[in-house]
Amino acid sequence: MANGRPGDHPFTDILHHGSSEFGEPVDSLVKRMFEHPLFFKVSDDVADLLWEKSPFGRQNEKATLLAETEKGLTAISARLAKLVEEE
Repeated sequence: MANGRPGDHPFTDILHHGSSEFGEPVDSLVKRMFEHPLFFKVSDDVADLLWEKSPFGRQNEKATLLAETEKGLTAISARLAKLVEEE
């Protein structure tokens, strides 16, 4: 059961504990998006992506997972920028 400690979820690891098993540049991308005033509109998508692509226990796939996560976060960030234009 999750209890808010490091390792429970990469989303909270990044935002509350400062880093995750992803490392850079994923951690910085998430932190930068979190500062956006409309982040709440995409936060579930970010959390789902991080959970799905977590390299925890899959070290042999880490490079692929990091690339896929970075690509997914870039797409979500673009959607976030588009939300600003719509408002």
